[in-house]
Amino acid sequence: MKDQILAAIQNIRAELSIAPREPKITRIFKKEEALYIECEDRADKSVIIGTGGWVVGKLAQEFDVKNITIESRLDNIKNTRRLIESMRKLSHAEIDYETRSFLLSLIKGHVPTPITALVLGEELHWACGFLESNGCSPILLHSGHVDERVKDAYENTTYIETDVPSTPYNIRIMKMTDIAIRIARERAINLVFGAFEKSMTIHENIILINPERFFNISAWAQHTYERKKYRAKIYNLSDENKIYLIKKMLEDVYEGLIEPNEAANNIYLHWPEQHFDIAFDPMMMGAFDKVYKRRNALKHAAKTAPEIHNALCAFVNNSPPNTNLSALVAWSGGIDSTACIFLSKEMGFKTHAATVCLDHMGLESMGKWCMKHDVPHIVLETPKGIERIIKSAKDGKLHPCGRCHKLIENTITEYANCNGYDVVIFGDMLSSGAQSITRQNGLYVINLPAALALTKHDLELYAKKMADDVFGCSLLDLVYEKNRRFRKVSVQRVLRELRAQVIDKKYALCVIKDIMK
Repeated sequence: MKDQILAAIQNIRAELSIAPREPKITRIFKKEEALYIECEDRADKSVIIGTGGWVVGKLAQEFDVKNITIESRLDNIKNTRRLIESMRKLSHAEIDYETRSFLLSLIKGHVPTPITALVLGEELHWACGFLESNGCSPILLHSGHVDERVKDAYENTTYIETDVPSTPYNIRIMKMTDIAIRIARERAINLVFGAFEKSMTIHENIILINPERFFNISAWAQHTYERKKYRAKIYNLSDENKIYLIKKMLEDVYEGLIEPNEAANNIYLHWPEQHFDIAFDPMMMGAFDKVYKRRNALKHAAKTAPEIHNALCAFVNNSPPNTNLSALVAWSGGIDSTACIFLSKEMGFKTHAATVCLDHMGLESMGKWCMKHDVPHIVLETPKGIERIIKSAKDGKLHPCGRCHKLIENTITEYANCNGYDVVIFGDMLSSGAQSITRQNGLYVINLPAALALTKHDLELYAKKMADDVFGCSLLDLVYEKNRRFRKVSVQRVLRELRAQVIDKKYALCVIKDIMK
C-alpha cells in the first residue's frame, strides 16, 4: 500500500503542477473509512498535505476514505517522551491512590475511574469537556466572562463565579488558585486544573495540573473537547493579558502544541499597544531532534547522492573533505546565506556565490566582501516577473515573500544548470530531513542549514556576526500599509521556524515586534 500511496502522491502533485517530491513514510494503516500515515518529519508531512491541502484532499478521493490523519514520527516520539516524563513525576509524587490512578489512566489513554476536579478560568472550558468525556463532573471557577449558552453545552459542569480581578492575568490565576485550594479542602477534592507555569505541582496534598502540558494536549485536540465554540474574552481586557497570551503562544509553538497559523492569528488579533518585553528561558533545539533530522538527511543523501553524503559526513565527523563538486551558493548577504558560503568551503565544495540583482541589495559592498574572502561572485539580472510581484504586493493583493523567494530560487538554479554546477546551496533552515536535499534536472539542491539541522545561533557563529531583528526587506513596509493583515502571514513564517526550534523564543519575539511595529 505504501508504494500505491507514494505513486498517487506523485501523480497528484504532477496534475496540480507542484514540484515532484517523495515523502519518507514510516507507517501506514487503513481502518474502514480512515487512513493513517506517519512520516519521518514535518517536511514529509507537508509534501503529502500540499499547498492549501489540495494533495491530501485528492488522495482521500482516490483511496475512497473520509479522513486521512498525517503525523510526523519525530513529533510522535517527542509526545511520547513528554507523557513518560509526566508518568515519572507521578511516580515520585506523594499523592492519594485514587488521583494517581486517574491521572495515569488518562496518560495511557485508558478509561479512568471518574473523580471530581476543579478547573480554573473560563479560558480552560475545553478542560471541562475533556473531563466530561472521561465521565467526570468538573467544577469551573470563572470570573464572570462566561456566555450562558456555553454553560448549557456542558451538562455535567458546575459553575462558580469568583471575585477575582480579571487583569493582570498572573494575579487573576494566583487569586483563583487560592480560592480553588480553599474549595478543594472544603469538598475533599484533590485535583485542580489550571494554566499553571509548571505541568504539575503539589500544594498540601492538592495536585495542581496544567492539562495542556501534563497530557500534551495540542490546540487542535483542545478544540475537539469544546462542547460549543467560544473564545474567552479574558485576553482582550488589558495589554497585560494580551502579553500573557503572546508569551503562551510562543511557548506553545516551540513545544509543538499549536500550529503556526493559529498562533499567528492569535498574536495578530491580541497585539498590545504598549511596548513590552518577555523573559524566556534560553532553550534551543534538543540534541535528539538535531541527531534525528541530520540522520534522516544523511540517510537520504547516501541513497541518492553519495558525493554529497561524503561531503556532509566529512563536516559532521570533522574529517578532511574529499569532493570535486562545484557549488553555487544563493547569497543575499544575510546571516544564513553567509554562513552557507563558509560551510560550503569547509565541506570541500568549489564555492561560488550568486546574487540576484534587486533594489535593496548593496552589490558593491557584497562584491568587496567576496574579494576579501576569495569567493567568486556572480550577479544575476533582475528576473522577469519580479515587477509583477512587487506591484501586486504594493497594491495589497499578495504577500510577496513566498513568490519572490521562489522566483529567486528558479533564477539561481537555472543559472547553475546552464553553467555546469553540480550543487546549488540555499540558506533555508526548513525543510529538514530528507526534504532538505532534492534533485532538479540533474542538479542537487541543498537547504544546507536544514540538512545539517543548524539553528540561527549556529549560523551566527559560522557567519561571524549577529542576526538582525528585522523581518524581510523594505517592500514589506509598503505591503503592510495597504493590507495590515499581511503582518499575520509574516508572523506565521517566523513561527514555522520557531516550531522547528531553529530559532529561540526570544529571537522570535524580537522579529515579530519588527513585523507588528
